Amino acid sequence: MAAIQAMLNSQKAAIDVTVNAARDNVNANVDADAAALAGVVNAARDNVKADTTAQLATQTTAINSNTDTKTGAVTTAVNAKGVVKSIQRGIASPNGASGTQNTLNIAISAVDFSKSQVIVSGVVLGAGNNPAQHSARLTSATNLEVTGFMTSTSYTTAVYWQVIEFF
Repeated sequence: MAAIQAMLNSQKAAIDVTVNAARDNVNANVDADAAALAGVVNAARDNVKADTTAQLATQTTAINSNTDTKTGAVTTAVNAKGVVKSIQRGIASPNGASGTQNTLNIAISAVDFSKSQVIVSGVVLGAGNNPAQHSARLTSATNLEVTGFMTSTSYTTAVYWQVIEFF
């Protein structure tokens, strides 16, 4: 029996050596594979980072260019549409004798003719149903001419005027 026990111990020792050698070989392969995989993962991460950075730079350039283009287009559109530069307002009463036309010249701050517009409206104050005609126009960069035609002296007119200058 001692001989059998010695033989079993010898075989067990041989198996342990074989198992330990196989385990060491697997561990070495796993370590080598892990190191290789870490290198691949790191290289892939670096490539993705470089690609993302390049794409971001390209997109940022495109966005900045598009923003500049849109800003220019909006500026052009605003300038073309005419943003109000100044508004001058007042009330005039070009009253005179019945059946006459009376003209008032009103001094205004200088405006650019090609970029200005005159708006006029009026009311009749007094008795009866007597119409009055009125108009206004720029005669120079600094003069607004307001004209009223009276059909009766039993009332007065108030002419509201605006000169709007655009950029």
